[in-house]
Amino acid sequence: MAFENLSRTVEKDFRILLLLILYILQGIPMGLAASVPLLLQSKGASYKEQAAFAIVSSPYSLKLIWAPIVDSVYVKRIGRRKSWVMPIQLVVAFIFFFAAPRMGTLLDDVAMGDYASSPSSVSASSSSAVVTHTDEILKEMEDGRGGGGKMGSSLSPSISASDIGVLTGLFFLLYFLVATQDIAVDGWAISLLPKEIVGYASITNTIGQTLGYFLSYTIFLALHSPEFCNEYLRGKAAQSPLPILSTSSYFRLCGFLFLFVTLFVMIAISEDGSLNLVRRERAPPSPSHVWEEGAQSGGEEGEDIENKGAGSGRDENTMDLSSSDGARRRARSAGGRSGSGSGDQQWRQTFRGVMNAYTQALALLTSPRVRQLCFVLVTARMAFGAVDAATTLRLIDAGVPKEHLAVLAVASIPIEVVLPAFLARITSKPKPLRVWRKVYLLRIVVGVFVGMVVTHLAAVATKGGGGLGARDYALAFFVLVVYRAVSVSMFVIQMAFFAKVSDPRIGGTFMTLLNTFANLGGWWPNPLSLFMVDLFTSKQCVPSPSAAISITPEELLSASCSGGASSCTQLGGVCEAVSDGYLITLCVGAVVGVVYWFATRRILAEIENATEREWIPPTMHT
Repeated sequence: MAFENLSRTVEKDFRILLLLILYILQGIPMGLAASVPLLLQSKGASYKEQAAFAIVSSPYSLKLIWAPIVDSVYVKRIGRRKSWVMPIQLVVAFIFFFAAPRMGTLLDDVAMGDYASSPSSVSASSSSAVVTHTDEILKEMEDGRGGGGKMGSSLSPSISASDIGVLTGLFFLLYFLVATQDIAVDGWAISLLPKEIVGYASITNTIGQTLGYFLSYTIFLALHSPEFCNEYLRGKAAQSPLPILSTSSYFRLCGFLFLFVTLFVMIAISEDGSLNLVRRERAPPSPSHVWEEGAQSGGEEGEDIENKGAGSGRDENTMDLSSSDGARRRARSAGGRSGSGSGDQQWRQTFRGVMNAYTQALALLTSPRVRQLCFVLVTARMAFGAVDAATTLRLIDAGVPKEHLAVLAVASIPIEVVLPAFLARITSKPKPLRVWRKVYLLRIVVGVFVGMVVTHLAAVATKGGGGLGARDYALAFFVLVVYRAVSVSMFVIQMAFFAKVSDPRIGGTFMTLLNTFANLGGWWPNPLSLFMVDLFTSKQCVPSPSAAISITPEELLSASCSGGASSCTQLGGVCEAVSDGYLITLCVGAVVGVVYWFATRRILAEIENATEREWIPPTMHT
């Protein structure tokens, strides 16, 4: 049965599912990029090298620069959004396949590579050797307290600056590609979803990117860690020094996934979101080298508007330049000029369309409401920098094993995925920012509670000697999940508001403009907060109550508590905080957040009460 004969409800569900899959693919490279610093830590990379790698995420904050090109340039016979989504995903698939061996060499442990290169070494005849080697690994993990210390230096090779450069270049390219795909998919979402459910675009974005991120971050790190696999996934007799999933294998799996989804979308999905497995195009396709201008008049092509069910006649006449005046111009050009002249005219039209889209993007900032919203997006998250950037580092600094934190992250996945679905009613309400303000204040309160709990757990882990107990981990899991739930709620409500105020005629550029400022607002508080944490933190080395040898005062003074507290712990001492920069910075942020909450009440009211016309630049008023 043709897809057109299915119920309207099924059609909506299918379009939501399509967007969900595309957003999952976006989250996969992002999760991998987040997992690399943890893998580099075991290779002995310095913080300076990891800071260099941190630039890979910058394309998400800069994508506004090329968003008008994505909105304006496309191949007519493929479709406005598919012209970008399909080739980008093919390139990403190729990168995953091509880079898989190199990434395995850079990021996998030597021990794993040795056994992988000699299958007989893990055969049944040598199982005792494998178990012995596994015991050595586990003992070194215990001595290193979760990945630091001896294990990182003895089992993993060091990584050079050139290797860091390779990783940075590769993941910067991947981030650039998925950022470009995000522009196209955001614009496609506005076209695919009817007006009454356009708020679901934010839900699919949140769920999809969260699933993709955790597949490549938490799940990948868990399956990539032999210690985690042995402790949680393997029985006593199945212990092995090998992880379940190597880096090169995961890269190949990602390549196959991208390739399969791309081929399916290419063959089975039309630009309007319907299945075209049976349907055939009756009109001859335009030459593949001809690029059509879709945004010279500032709008979506006719098939996009038709999905919205209203105003299609007027919009088709003004937006699909190839169907009327543009077609006649090409016919006249073909009769009176050479083929190259016609091609030059097409490229001039495309150039004008791109410049027009840039003009529209800049014109958006002439709207007072857009400027107010951008101000809020850039400044709102300054209250949460310490919690967002330093909480996990604070726990690791206190000696909490990273694999235990990974377990907490895995356990929180269902909550993060299911929660956005429960927010559908809220995001569909006409005043979502009122809820956003309440959640903002709640996030401040929960953030302070997180800081208090983390400080307590850090003290227990540092002074207790035996690490954290089950109750401690349960408390950590509870506060971190609650904080994450509040954060996700703010993001979903924010994305839904973006979808409501974005003009469909330049939907990709409008959404990208707002997301760019939101990304900038989420980025700059983190390094600032980490700098403040370091500035306000003071530690000293003191004798450990369980130390077998005595430590002289001179040795204590010479011991360092930086770089993982290695010199202090080697002497048998422990690093004791004189002042906790994490808690100080967190409290400063909370105070700033409360002041900000009161100061922006009027601005947010004006933003939420603005009419649709106020969000449109004067140059686009009709």
